[in-house]
Amino acid sequence: SIIIFDVDHFKNYNDNNGHLKGSAALRRVGELMRTVFRTSDVLAKYGGDEFVIILPNSDKVGAFLAADRLREIVETESFEGGHLQPLGKITLSLGIASFPGHGKTVEELMDHADKALYCAKKSGRNKTIIYSTDLEEE
Repeated sequence: SIIIFDVDHFKNYNDNNGHLKGSAALRRVGELMRTVFRTSDVLAKYGGDEFVIILPNSDKVGAFLAADRLREIVETESFEGGHLQPLGKITLSLGIASFPGHGKTVEELMDHADKALYCAKKSGRNKTIIYSTDLEEE
């Protein structure tokens, strides 16, 4: 399984708190990731505020449970300046895709996890969504 996630309204966080605090917040998210995921999972920063997690031994349900645990931990973590965020705290939106049901290539899995992430954002943020073909129709 693959999880793609980012920090909700991260530009707002940087604008209100400065880029140094933004970098510190991303480092803290990385530290929290290490408390949730196994050593066999691959944790990577994927862009400005995006992260990718590869879970070689997890199906979509296992990936969802781990991803949502991370979402809950970050939501309850106290980040300096987090109260200035639109949801009143730092939150994550996460998308999940699993092999082989959601794709047979890395490109397909990444694309489908990204579509699930977009759906999480579009439906209000601070959510974990597993890819399904229904997302293609939205």
